[in-house]
Amino acid sequence: MNSTVTVLGVQGKPRRPALERWLQDQIDAIPTVGRLTREGRLTLCLSPELALEGIKGTMFGEGALPGDALSGIEFRRVPSPIERSKLQQMDLRAYADKKTFIEFCQWLLDLDESGAERLSRWPKLE
Repeated sequence: MNSTVTVLGVQGKPRRPALERWLQDQIDAIPTVGRLTREGRLTLCLSPELALEGIKGTMFGEGALPGDALSGIEFRRVPSPIERSKLQQMDLRAYADKKTFIEFCQWLLDLDESGAERLSRWPKLE
C-alpha cells in the first residue's frame, strides 16, 4: 500500500525505476521499521561496518535528515560478524570504498570449504 501526503515546503524524492524495485521496497519500509522500533517490537543494531556507511554519508538514522523516520531511535552497538579490517589494511578512503567492500564480500563467497575452515580458525578475527 503506497500513499502520498502533501507537506507544504517539502518535496519528496522521485520513486526508483522498476529495475530498482527492491531498493524502493526497502525505502518504503523505513517508516514501518521506525514505528516498530518505537513500539519496542524491533531493535536496530549498528556494527562498525555499518557505522562506516555513516562516515560516507549514505546511512539513514540518528536524526541526520529532515523527516527522518529513524530520528531519535537509539541503535544497539554490535560487533561486525567478520572484522574486515583484520583482513584488509589500507587507506581509509580505499577501505570505505563500495567497490572494495563488494570485492571483499565476493572473496568470502568464493571461499571453498577448506578456505572457510582455515579462516574460521584464524585468531585475529576474534
